[in-house]
Order: sequence, then C-alpha cells, then structure tokens
Amino acid sequence: VIVDKMYDSLIADGVPIVRDVVDLGYGESIDKFMGQLGEGDLVMVFLSDKYIKSDFSMFELYEIGRNNSMEKEKVIAKILPVRVEEINMGPKTLKAYRNHWREKFAEWEENLRDGGTSEYELMRFNRVKRIQQNLGNLLGWVGDINARKLKLLEEN
Repeated sequence: VIVDKMYDSLIADGVPIVRDVVDLGYGESIDKFMGQLGEGDLVMVFLSDKYIKSDFSMFELYEIGRNNSMEKEKVIAKILPVRVEEINMGPKTLKAYRNHWREKFAEWEENLRDGGTSEYELMRFNRVKRIQQNLGNLLGWVGDINARKLKLLEEN
C-alpha cells in the first residue's frame, strides 16, 4: 500500500524508478535483478519484520553493502529507509533475528548434507550464509538510519 503510493507519487514527479513488480520481466532471474538493485544509486528500503526475515530482501541489502565495500557510511548513503513498522533494535530483537537466520542457515546446510546439490540450492544456501555472516552489519545499518515514519511520508 505505502510502496504503491510512494511509487505512484515518484513516477508522477518524473523520478526514474526500478521496481521489482514492474520491471522484473516474466521469466527473468530474480537473483540477477536483486544484484542490479544492489548496484543502484539509491535504494528505498521498506523496513519491517517481514523484510528482515526475507532472504530476497536481505540479500538486496547485502548486495548494497558488498557493492560499497561493506563500509557503513557508503552503504547508508545508498539507502532511503522507510519504516513500515516500528522495530526496536534492542538486544532481544537482535537476538531473535540472529536466531532466525541461524535456523535458516541450518536448514539449508542440512538440505545440502541430504544431497540437495542443485545449482539453485547451492545459490540459496550461499545467499543465506552471506546474510547470516553479515547480519550484525546489515541490522546495524538499518537500525542506525533515521528512517521516515509512514505518516510523515504520506503527508508529503
């Protein structure tokens, strides 16, 4: 809903935007698209619990980091965050997210041990591995950015 409103508003103002549901063509690679988004000049990040638990979304954030030498100031300059919901990045929340990504990593690791060695499975495993290994930085970046609240954005 807010994503659609912001997209429509920015398009109406003539701002060039790339959006997955619009610009990712049928049959095209999601991974390639996410990698290209990670190279963008400015990436809008709609922060929510769902975003932080999504390997597609967090891989996009990881790619922004990787493309900017994992340097905090460079990464923050590439992100335009929007808080879809308030997330307190305190110790309990951070621990819950670390546990979530440890479990996800363990599931993919077990899948590989059980013979899941297709190119797709290896790619998903490696993606989750990179997210899990860099989770502290990824969460630190989004937790340290002064993101706009929805109400303020809707008013503008």
